[in-house]
Amino acid sequence: MARTIKFALAMTTILLLVCCSCLTASPFPASFSMTAPHIFTFIADGNADYPSNTRDGEAGRIAWLDHYIKDHHLCPLGYDITERIFEHPVLTPQHCVGGERYWQIKYRGQCKATAS
Repeated sequence: MARTIKFALAMTTILLLVCCSCLTASPFPASFSMTAPHIFTFIADGNADYPSNTRDGEAGRIAWLDHYIKDHHLCPLGYDITERIFEHPVLTPQHCVGGERYWQIKYRGQCKATAS
């Protein structure tokens, strides 16, 4: 009985960890993780509504990220994007037709230590 309870708790913990890193409320495939104290990585895939290679797509992703960080109280003093990497995906028919609109963008950011 104790082994069954321990197993169920372990599986629940694993499931919660996996689900928390996948952003189901995002309008685009995305993930967010705190990779070190005050350092985060946000990965988003471009799509037809938020293309990777447009100002509007970028503005939408950054606006969504701002809300996510504020809603989860992750960087109370704000944050800076320290790196933005535009990554070519594994090619699929969608990527060939859509070109750069469907590329993945990886953002690395750092929470501010002082208010600006």
